[in-house]
Amino acid sequence: MKPLQYGLRTIPFLLAALLSAACAGMSGGAHGYKINSISGVGAGHNSVLIGTHCADDVTMIKVEVVSAQETTVADVYVRAYLYDADKELLKAHDRPPTSPCMFVGDAKPQSMPIMYEAGMPRVFHFPTQGPDDFPWKSIVVVFGDDDKAVASVYPSGNPRDFDFPERALLK
Repeated sequence: MKPLQYGLRTIPFLLAALLSAACAGMSGGAHGYKINSISGVGAGHNSVLIGTHCADDVTMIKVEVVSAQETTVADVYVRAYLYDADKELLKAHDRPPTSPCMFVGDAKPQSMPIMYEAGMPRVFHFPTQGPDDFPWKSIVVVFGDDDKAVASVYPSGNPRDFDFPERALLK
């Protein structure tokens, strides 16, 4: 028996296998998409473009997503759907808002990245109120592409209990 028969030559292959397994486990979601967290951001210094004017003191949710593979923003989406207590859709955000007046606290204006780097978390904010200050109960956040997606509910719940266009893409 030769326990070190292959010696140092096998170490790079073992490391590559371990890294590959770690990245597969990191994806957590369907085909490498993952919603790491969703949290509320209270009113304060938050501003967002609503209609044609900047609204101040807007409550928002903060969403952190990560893709296991490098991909362009054109190929993926992050969406938010706000529902009332009866799970009726109140508001749909096809993308995180970006505008010169989109600020969260003292941060610079929110913008979309050009690329999602593999394993690099990205943070987006969605307003949870509007001109009518709709009485939402749940928010479904969806992250994916045209073939696959993951979803999570804020503050809690099962995404499959809600009706949204990407529901059939969930694995």
